[in-house]
Amino acid sequence: LSSEHSSTQRNLFWLRVAVDQVAPAAALRGSLATLDDVGLHLMDAALALAADNFGATTAELAAVLRLDLNPPCASYFDDLLRLLRLFERRGYGERLIAWFEATGHADRHAPIYAALVAYVRGATMLRDVNPETRPAAERIYAWLASHRAAEVKVDEPRRRGRPRRVR
Repeated sequence: LSSEHSSTQRNLFWLRVAVDQVAPAAALRGSLATLDDVGLHLMDAALALAADNFGATTAELAAVLRLDLNPPCASYFDDLLRLLRLFERRGYGERLIAWFEATGHADRHAPIYAALVAYVRGATMLRDVNPETRPAAERIYAWLASHRAAEVKVDEPRRRGRPRRVR
């Protein structure tokens, strides 16, 4: 597969997982068997998470975190962020935080862990991160939360005029 074609197929895989089209996503995963181990483990983790199999998901995530996430595997960082968003969206955010702490990945991958905590519990959690880790954690958090800024609340009417005067 050409790199452009495989990138398109990877993006389509993640889109299908995000909208709960698991069978078509699994078929795409099969066609991308030539990807690096990091990419394959991340996709397998997403499929396991879509099936609500937390144990299999974290086993695949652990395999990713044991590998070197520097180039050429750095090209899969977006996929890692997509997986972390999926954990939170499916209600496993707190459980994943506990897993990071229990396995020691919270210390080994401190910026990713700190960004995850802020993503799940709120951006104010970044204030508690040590100064050496904070800049990287803030960048990762900004990437994680970037899609939230695009969401528009349609239910709330727009308020017009000045705010009420407090007496």
